[in-house]
Amino acid sequence: MRTVDTDYIETKHDVKRDKEDSVKSYQVEKAVFSFSQEGNTLGTTSEYEELEVSIESQLFMNKEDYFFVLRTNTGWSIDSTEEISEIINKCKKSVTELLEGN
Repeated sequence: MRTVDTDYIETKHDVKRDKEDSVKSYQVEKAVFSFSQEGNTLGTTSEYEELEVSIESQLFMNKEDYFFVLRTNTGWSIDSTEEISEIINKCKKSVTELLEGN
């Protein structure tokens, strides 16, 4: 499997401002990661496969309170369960770093 593209991280947040209109804080509600690769050799998926991994929370995300949503309209082929785990772990690491302010 060859991952071709990881093209965006989208975050929605609640911003609090003081009287001088400077940003005081924000809360992440959702992070979205988009991946693409060539379709499988059997032709049972699209020519290019796309996978979207969203990391979301009920209210505002913290280090322990979020869940994953995987979406695809094209199919997503993997050769082993480790491949999908690696993708999810990369997304989780990015969100952890974002929440910790790194």
